[in-house]
Amino acid sequence: LELLSSAVAADVPMQRLLRELEEQALVRSANDPDGRISYSLDHPMQGEVLKTHCPLPMQRDMYRRIADAMEAKGLAGPDDIIRFALYRNLSGTSAAPTAISDAARLASASYNARLAEQLTESAGEDILILLALADAQHRLGKYTQAAETLRRIEQGGVIHPSFVVGL
Repeated sequence: LELLSSAVAADVPMQRLLRELEEQALVRSANDPDGRISYSLDHPMQGEVLKTHCPLPMQRDMYRRIADAMEAKGLAGPDDIIRFALYRNLSGTSAAPTAISDAARLASASYNARLAEQLTESAGEDILILLALADAQHRLGKYTQAAETLRRIEQGGVIHPSFVVGL
């Protein structure tokens, strides 16, 4: 629901539906610092119930459309950068390597190395992505995997072996 806000700004029937859901205490709205209204489910379990009843292809399509809408509107800040990369990841579509590595760096900086790893582990062989993946693996204590990721970079000829220390 969080990105529904961006997509429905001018959709009057959707605004009515969201108001009704808010009156029934299923959805709540909040004013974001950037002036947007964001919507969220009142309880996280409601989202889990919705996910279990939504087929995977439909979920992927939903995440793709949300990421497309975010990209068209522009990413307003760090949270948007992380969400955008996550939605691209969940949709099975790709984002630019810099977008993924930026999101992974932001996730790691906010002490969410698991999210950083999730964003990068299937995102390709770009050096920025692989460096972000190795950093996330290291922060998670997955030292062997981090070393292997750095070896992939080294073997791919992307960086000079002298940059990879202690392998």
